[in-house]
Formats: sequence, C-alpha cells, structure tokens
Amino acid sequence: MAVAMSSVGSVSGDRGIMQIQRARILAAMVQASVEHGPGSVSVAHVVELAGISRRTFYEIFSDREECFLAAFDDAIASAKRYALRDYDPAAPWNVRVRSALTGFLTFLDVEQGAGQ
Repeated sequence: MAVAMSSVGSVSGDRGIMQIQRARILAAMVQASVEHGPGSVSVAHVVELAGISRRTFYEIFSDREECFLAAFDDAIASAKRYALRDYDPAAPWNVRVRSALTGFLTFLDVEQGAGQ
C-alpha cells in the first residue's frame, strides 16, 4: 500500500513539474515572439529563455508551431477572462460593449507580451 501511494505521489509531482515547465515554455514563447517576431522564433530561443533542455521542450510539444499555438490559445483565453470579468449580459448593449472593451484594454496593458 505504501508503494502505491508513493507512486501516486510521484506521478502527481511529475505532472506538477511538467505543468510548471509548460508554463515556463509558453512564457518564453511569448517573450521570444515579441523579441524576434513570431515567424522567426526558434526552439533554441524558447529553451534558452525558459531555462530548459531541448529534450524537455520536445517532451511537452511536438514542434515550435504546436508551442506557438498553445501560447496563442492561452493568450486568447486570458483576454477572454479580462473582457468578460465585469461583463453583465443584462446590461444595455453600450454598457456591455464598454465593459468588454475596458476588460480587453486592461488585458493588453497588464499582459503586454501577449498583446503584441
């Protein structure tokens, strides 16, 4: 029983480490895209900025494009959270639009790398 529990704990720990590594890689992809332009980012740029090995990168992502798309998806999800944070579907249309735009502009201000 103790062996099974320690195995579960290490699996959970491994997942946590992979999630942290993935977050570091995605942040590095955003930063590298800002610095070099999205079309010029290489895996070498990303692994250097993330402080991880190429092997770790390829354990998480199949290629640079998959990583870029994951970073893009994360940025869109974050923008959506900002835009909808104070959104009230029962409010008049102009209030809804103003609320969503204010949230989106806040996203661009706070998450500067993702909005560029």
